[in-house]
Amino acid sequence: WMKDEMGEPECHPRRRTSALFQGAPASEGGAEGRRKYQCMVRNSIGETRIESTLVVTAPLQVTVLPQHQVLNTGEEATFTCNVTGYPVYTVAWTKDQRPVVASARAASVS
Repeated sequence: WMKDEMGEPECHPRRRTSALFQGAPASEGGAEGRRKYQCMVRNSIGETRIESTLVVTAPLQVTVLPQHQVLNTGEEATFTCNVTGYPVYTVAWTKDQRPVVASARAASVS
């Protein structure tokens, strides 16, 4: 077995082999939570490989900082939305259950 085209395959003649891989969240080194694994088989006649993809998902967790702000008229407020987990499809801001539209008074920065 080879992970992400690296490593030495294990040879077990005349046996079916299996590999157990424990998934790590994307934040722990997964390229967007995906890893490619290859099973490579070789003998005196030749070699063949087959590839499989492991997709690791993790529950979404969201924090917004600060949770509360008090401002004077004309001052700017900044809220930061921190998201962990995989996959994340969309991050969107709403105010009073309506989408926040970019304008002179509101902007969203990724």
